[in-house]
Amino acid sequence: MSQDADIAAIKTMYDAKLADLHDVIDKMLCSQTATEDLRRKNEKLTEENKQLAEQIAILMGRLFGKSSEKIDPNQLGLFANGIDKALEAEPDPEFDEIPAHKRKKKASGHGRQSFPDHLPRAEWICDLAEGDKVCEVCESKLRAIGEEICERGHLIPAHVLVNRYIKKKYACPKGHCVKTAKAPAPLLDRCKYETSVFANIVVSKYGDHLPLHRQEGIFKRQGFRIPRSTMGDMIQRVVEIAGDPIIEQMRKELLQESYLQADETPITVLEDGKKGTNQGYIWIYRSKKKVLFEFRADRKRDGPSKFLKDFDGALQTDGYAGYNQIVARNNLTRVGCWSHARRKFHDALKSARRLSAPMILLVNNLFRIERALKGRRDRREMDEEQFHALRDKVRIRSSARIIESIKVMLLDLKASHEVLPKSAIGKAVTYALNQWTTLTSFLKLPEVEIENNAAEQAIRQVVLGRKNWMFAGSAKGAHAAAVLYSIISTCKILNINPQDYLEDLLTKVSSTPTSEAHTLTPWAWADSQPKD
Repeated sequence: MSQDADIAAIKTMYDAKLADLHDVIDKMLCSQTATEDLRRKNEKLTEENKQLAEQIAILMGRLFGKSSEKIDPNQLGLFANGIDKALEAEPDPEFDEIPAHKRKKKASGHGRQSFPDHLPRAEWICDLAEGDKVCEVCESKLRAIGEEICERGHLIPAHVLVNRYIKKKYACPKGHCVKTAKAPAPLLDRCKYETSVFANIVVSKYGDHLPLHRQEGIFKRQGFRIPRSTMGDMIQRVVEIAGDPIIEQMRKELLQESYLQADETPITVLEDGKKGTNQGYIWIYRSKKKVLFEFRADRKRDGPSKFLKDFDGALQTDGYAGYNQIVARNNLTRVGCWSHARRKFHDALKSARRLSAPMILLVNNLFRIERALKGRRDRREMDEEQFHALRDKVRIRSSARIIESIKVMLLDLKASHEVLPKSAIGKAVTYALNQWTTLTSFLKLPEVEIENNAAEQAIRQVVLGRKNWMFAGSAKGAHAAAVLYSIISTCKILNINPQDYLEDLLTKVSSTPTSEAHTLTPWAWADSQPKD
């Protein structure tokens, strides 16, 4: 019995030890699982931290860094890694005479330019006093031998002139009638300001970005006051009388173009009758020399869909999906923007310079080709048909090879374990591949540009103004801003004085029949002016 008891005791002790061992093993396994979980969490947090650091670096660069995306090509060349071979091919005879783009040297500042001939001159005769017209040596009387001329610019500050119209009255000596001469018709009944004042207020706000309270101070310095509320009413009347009718004509003619660029930018709009604000959008549609802005309360696809409902051609935009509906409905040719694609790789330079620099180098060569083509056009004074034929030939020969190299590099980057989808370089690669069809459509369309920069440059008018006037007082005010930006920006593109154009427009618009509205557009007005 004692032996059986000993065996039972040993078995009990063995089972207890085995249970303890299982507990230890379970604890170790749990510890390993916990460690693995912590490791995965740490990797996830590390990756999220890296992405946030990239985003902060990009935002800080946009806020405080250089706005220019220009980079020394010699620096990019350090990361080329064989790109030169991709660019090497049979020489293009169209490019043999065209030098590579070089940055212009800043002028040294020596020498002075003369004043333009069209500026009026006031002549002042500077002569010696009669007592000084005698030789100090022999006391002979001096005789005139010529003259020296020097010119100095003189600025006459803007001043207000009151036009007083004295209307003569005549009466019949027999008392049958009285006749009074008529003064030139005012813009509005009982209006106390000429069209020049209306035009000046509009150009100052939407051309020179002077808010109305600053203009009020400027007028006060000149000795009289126009309240900002009055100026706001004057701006609205300009829009009602001339802006809306001429914008409708401009829209009709703009949609007849075969190629348009489009973009949009947000503006803050005060809610009517409320204290809050809304974010609206100013949309821009531009051809080569025609531009139109439109205010919409949101960024939905209804904006471009309604505006472009009668358009049939090529539409160049960024990657925003809001244009997809109108592109599909009207069967438009969608053209992408290489500036947007390059900008995303530029954002990735700080975090992934070795990967993004070669791509920027390739894209820059696309832009170099376009600059060279325009240089040849200007030197040889080509018309549009000749220029498009040249550009089509060179793009097929040279640009297409670069496009092929870009596609190969994009696919290599996408497959690389170094490129994470949510990183800056990963987002740049994804954007370029998703937009590849639109980015390469320029190869078949010699009339289009490879970037949307012209629209961005025009919309900069709104961005500069927005920094000064901060917000639109109402949706009606935002619409007025879009109308007047359209007119003034088009005048700047056409190199005509918006003050002169607006004055003439306000004078003629009420007496011009609707059938002749096309004669009042900025481009028609520019063509009608005498050439120097």
